[in-house]
Amino acid sequence: MATAACGSEEATPPTPEVSPAEAYVAIVRWEAEQREPIVDENGDVELPVIYLTGANGGTIDVGVQAEVVGATADDVVVRFSDETKDAIDEGLEGSPVKDDGVMFVLHDLPDGDATVLTSVQRYRTLDDQATLHLEIVASDEGAKVISATAQSEPDG
Repeated sequence: MATAACGSEEATPPTPEVSPAEAYVAIVRWEAEQREPIVDENGDVELPVIYLTGANGGTIDVGVQAEVVGATADDVVVRFSDETKDAIDEGLEGSPVKDDGVMFVLHDLPDGDATVLTSVQRYRTLDDQATLHLEIVASDEGAKVISATAQSEPDG
């Protein structure tokens, strides 16, 4: 037997939550916004290349990878690597990220929180790398990085 709720009770809309895929999309979009467009010799804008690597050699879930690539394909080339060395061209001076890209080393994220605080390692070359503390919030339009702070290195 089915029952219906009384009309006096209004359903509360669900609070938006940040899934791991949404957090990674937010990080990719945030990084793309930080960079000046690269124009090739024909005047065409090249998409930036961003590698995402799991911390400690962990593989990022294939379903999450598919969601990230699908959500960012028009704006960024996202590549995944199981190990940091797979994204770095160690044969070049300064060991830059391949394809003139940037690499983020990501830790596992909680699923289902409206706000996620996480630290990531951003690497371009041996001389251009930093630990960033990010605050990512959920909204009806998807997750967004609202705060990014570079970790201060101790003097010494």
